[in-house]
Amino acid sequence: MTEVWLAKELAEALGITERSARRRADKEQWPCRERPNGRGGGIKKEYLGAGLPKEVRGKAEAWELGRLLEDGRAVARGQGSGVRETPLTPALSREGRGMIRSTGETPVPLDASTPKTLPPWQERLALARADLLRLYLDQAGRAKGWGAVLPAKLAFIEAYNSGANGPYHRLYDVLGPVTYKTAERWAVRARRAGGDARPTNAGATDLLKALAPKHGDHLRGRRRIGGREGKLEDLMRMPQGKILLAWALSPNCYNKAQVISNARDAMRLRGLPDDESDATYKRFLDDFEARKNHIWIYSRKGKQAWNDQCAYHIERDYDLLEVGDCLVADGHTINFESVNPYTGKPKRLTLITFMDMKSNFPVGWEIMPTEDTRSIAAALWRAILTLGKLPLCIYIDNGKAFGAKYFTGNLEQSGLGGLFKRLGIETIFAWPYHGQSKTVERFHLTLKEFEKHAPTYTGGGIDEKPPYRSRGEKEHRRMWERLTRGAVPTLLQTHRGLAAWLDEKYNPRPQPRGHLKGKSPLEVFMAGRGPGIEPADLRFLMLSQTVRTIHRRGITHLGRDYYAPELYGRRHPVMIRYDLLDPDAIQVFEEDGTYLCEARVMTKVHPIARITGTAAHQAEFKTQIELKKHQEKEASVFCRMLSETLVQPETEAHFARLGLSADGQPAPQAGKPVPLPLTEAEKRQIEADAAAASRRMRVEEECLEELKARPDCRRYLALLAHQARGGELEPDDRQFAYYFRHGEEYAALKEWFEAQDLAMVCQAGADN
Repeated sequence: MTEVWLAKELAEALGITERSARRRADKEQWPCRERPNGRGGGIKKEYLGAGLPKEVRGKAEAWELGRLLEDGRAVARGQGSGVRETPLTPALSREGRGMIRSTGETPVPLDASTPKTLPPWQERLALARADLLRLYLDQAGRAKGWGAVLPAKLAFIEAYNSGANGPYHRLYDVLGPVTYKTAERWAVRARRAGGDARPTNAGATDLLKALAPKHGDHLRGRRRIGGREGKLEDLMRMPQGKILLAWALSPNCYNKAQVISNARDAMRLRGLPDDESDATYKRFLDDFEARKNHIWIYSRKGKQAWNDQCAYHIERDYDLLEVGDCLVADGHTINFESVNPYTGKPKRLTLITFMDMKSNFPVGWEIMPTEDTRSIAAALWRAILTLGKLPLCIYIDNGKAFGAKYFTGNLEQSGLGGLFKRLGIETIFAWPYHGQSKTVERFHLTLKEFEKHAPTYTGGGIDEKPPYRSRGEKEHRRMWERLTRGAVPTLLQTHRGLAAWLDEKYNPRPQPRGHLKGKSPLEVFMAGRGPGIEPADLRFLMLSQTVRTIHRRGITHLGRDYYAPELYGRRHPVMIRYDLLDPDAIQVFEEDGTYLCEARVMTKVHPIARITGTAAHQAEFKTQIELKKHQEKEASVFCRMLSETLVQPETEAHFARLGLSADGQPAPQAGKPVPLPLTEAEKRQIEADAAAASRRMRVEEECLEELKARPDCRRYLALLAHQARGGELEPDDRQFAYYFRHGEEYAALKEWFEAQDLAMVCQAGADN
């Protein structure tokens, strides 16, 4: 208990005014000491607790204990301990709430960051004991007369122990029966917790710790393996802990019983003590798994499991988006079989979906046997038409089809832009194996609701596979055949079924969880849909472009020949624009962007159309023959015209300059032209050129002689002679000859080596 008291504090403890407390102190001559007042001057009296009357001292102790108890509750509330305030706690004065009493004038505020040191069950019992002790000392302080305190305390204990029928049944339900000696022991602990020093912010916590039950404190936080704090460094310090962790963190994912068994065998082989129980080892592993869960998951299950279970989850604020700002695209293999339109056999087809990130509305989709550029382009086409405007960006997968040059063409490498760049759409690539970043993945889980209606449902995994698809389930197989009669949905039926499910079930259904906040995807999407876009304009924008060279059959693109009469006679590069959704025609442009023509696919003709071909085959053959004859006629006419107008006059003029007539005979002339003499500069240039040519020939001859004298050259000539005589080369010799023929020495003497090879072969033939 505090040794000195102020008149204001004693007045609050006695329930009277401060002036009445001073009058009673002067009348009963309470022992006090005087000290200068820190503020405003004057003298301040401090009353000594040891000299106070027993009644006053008892009430002061009860009042102090109540103040400390309330401060303890404030600490618990500041730390978020979740301890509920007991209804028996009396109301304190307005000045005392949230404060810890100080011997000075200014109360010390409670620090909300005081660390929590007691577990919840101990704190609950400590608060209940403090409530009981306050009531106990308060009743003792109200006792009047000599020798009345002990009977009052005993009467309180008896009333408390009356149990559920007594006035303190709520405390009794928490603490159970309490004896007089126990209550006195708690009072001594509380008095010692107050101490003689000046109280601090930690005083309330010290009081709770003093009244808290102590059983189990000597073992709390101690571990027989791995140290007290449970840090990874402490866990690795013990040899038993190292062995246990080595087996526990194995990617083979042993369960803890197997880990302990394997670790015991390893300890026994290394001569380490193994005197702990399985429960001790298991507690060690449980504690490591709880405290170092990220290491446990990453080591045992890998990065993907760590990302799904341990990594921090970044949450997007979808309120910052508008409809059409971002589309999320991904492919999904449908969990039921449909008829493959190319083979006619059952197959799990692929669904390509473009979903609006703001509304979770699937704006465009396509179903095809495989995820290719054509299906993605078709899904994007429908998505833009449904959206009514061009999206700002598309969040796409790292798949090969989505990353094709058709969509993301690199301007630096190809000189052409991809589809997304031509449309002005930015692209964001998702992290590999990180499905959380693509919100359309959640839609694929919801899609199981539709997939389970199909008669050929295969399940989303092994654990969801229908029984009729398992071996040995003959009865289920017969039942499935009776129910479905072997029906397999066609591609058209799958399209219609998915469209009906989206329109009737998914799109109008409210989504109470998530960023839609109870609204349906259709409601959010329609509120932000664009004004619309013309299909013709969109089709032209989606045309891909590339450079091709015209040849005799027109332009070859994607393994097909495209031809138009405007391409006849051209042999130069052109720019073509094509649509994957309409592969029968391409648009041809000059390199400067001038439109040239539309080229269409040229089909192959029947080899014997007149004999076994159909009327269509014969008509196609006749059309192409007529085209060829027309081209021949056009070429001959232009050739004859140019010959008569350009070639013949120029040739006659040339013959006239040579002194020949048109038939090649000498023409009569007055005299032959006299050649002009050479100038001095021309003579010097001719001499310099002849000297330079002579020097080059000498240098080349010296280089050839040097190359012929090298060991590799001689070895190659020997191998040629051996081969000319019909001999077989060893693997090392064949490898040497191959690399020598691709080297610099052979390139410098290529013609000479070829001549030597031919001469050796001829000589070997003559010898034979």
